[in-house]
Formats: sequence, structure tokens, C-alpha cells
Amino acid sequence: MCEYEVMIGSSYRCPITSKTLTQITCQITNGSMLDASQTEIVRVVRNGQGYLNSIVESRFQFIPSIYSVSPRQGKPVFYK
Repeated sequence: MCEYEVMIGSSYRCPITSKTLTQITCQITNGSMLDASQTEIVRVVRNGQGYLNSIVESRFQFIPSIYSVSPRQGKPVFYK
């Protein structure tokens, strides 16, 4: 989508969904394998120029959320 790439942790490339002059937005995919219990370093790479510098190291941690449950009725299943 653009000349930038967002890296989370050591190897996850977060797909960029939009950008402005001051903000880049990316969306983590379902199969990302990122561990929600870990805080990861976020780096922005500009193609052909390396990592963008920041005075403060950026870190990222997502909090998993449940938006819907299906089916809405039935017996719950518990996994060990």
C-alpha cells in the first residue's frame, strides 16, 4: 500500500490498512501468532532507507476481546 512497513516483534509484518502524513494504521491478522501476554517492540521501516528513528522506543501489546459468541444457546464446552 505504501513505502512503509510496520514490524511487530522480531518478524511479524503488520498489513497497513491506511496512512496519513502523521499516522500509519495496520491490522493484525487472525493467523499472526502474536502472543497476547507479551509486549512487543514496534518498528516502522521505510523501504530502501531502514528503520525510522524515535526518541522513545515504541511498544505494543494487544488485549484480546470477544465480540460475539455462536451459537447463542446450547451447552457450554470447556477445554482443558
